[in-house]
Amino acid sequence: AIVVVFVSHSTSQLTSEELFLNGVDAVERGELAAARSIRQELMDRGADTEARILNGGLLAAGSQWSTSLDLLDPSVAQGHLRRPVLSWAGRCLLQIRELGRAEVVRRTLVSEFPEDSKAVRMLAVTYYDLGAMHPALDVLEQLKKLEPGDYRPHHMSGVIQLDFEQFKQAAVDFTEALSRKPPESTRIEISKDLARAQIK
Repeated sequence: AIVVVFVSHSTSQLTSEELFLNGVDAVERGELAAARSIRQELMDRGADTEARILNGGLLAAGSQWSTSLDLLDPSVAQGHLRRPVLSWAGRCLLQIRELGRAEVVRRTLVSEFPEDSKAVRMLAVTYYDLGAMHPALDVLEQLKKLEPGDYRPHHMSGVIQLDFEQFKQAAVDFTEALSRKPPESTRIEISKDLARAQIK
């Protein structure tokens, strides 16, 4: 008799690095069960560093900011580990309101991965939370180029310009945001801000 054994090659043919990066993608997509399965496979392979970093990402996804930071060791933020470590650590630091450290981590991430629009957006948010509006505007200009169809950089820039009483520029930004078809609730908010800018 011939016995046929079916073996799944979905992950067995991947290197630990490739498997880890799949786990990072799963965390970013919110597919946490898949990410946990990948973490377990990494542990079974003895890829303890990758498993630990992925666990840090899972904890961050579960809003366990301080516990996550304990696992996201900057000393291992090299090679394929660097981008997720910096990204998740920056998120955790922002959430626990360590804004200065969050800015350093996120600025490093953007300088090394300037095409990462999510990282650029989060740096802009960090500057905004710090009250550093001019750096926030500079980063938002970078984000507008990376994501030309996204209303959010224009909206945030308009809010900052309105705070600075740069009403003409604020009106331009709000108009640009509206032209990119934001969700209805946000469209109403932007329209009100546009009206304020135009009246001023």
